[in-house]
Amino acid sequence: HGKSGLRITSEDYAALKEGKEVADGVEVVPFGQPGQFKKSIGEVRVEKVIVLGLKSKPAKVSIGGVEIEWHFAPGVAAKSGAEGGVASVLTIRDPAVKIVEDWSIEVTL
Repeated sequence: HGKSGLRITSEDYAALKEGKEVADGVEVVPFGQPGQFKKSIGEVRVEKVIVLGLKSKPAKVSIGGVEIEWHFAPGVAAKSGAEGGVASVLTIRDPAVKIVEDWSIEVTL
């Protein structure tokens, strides 16, 4: 339908890959008791997400279909080929997601 967009996600990649070759052939080594660190930061939330260089102002920014607070400052798009200038800035304020949980922010352009 002509709509383009962007998905910003956070997933426990180490759990998905079972700790094997998570990044450039590096394996994840357990830290303390299983889940100890995750429990210690369990209530920490993402405060802000900033996206630079979008080609246009989003029509909608949402999590699970529910629109969330955001602000867009126009500027130069990342793939525009233009030199100089200031990149466009999309600021997503307090998306209310915890850093220890999987989440996805949908940006509809």
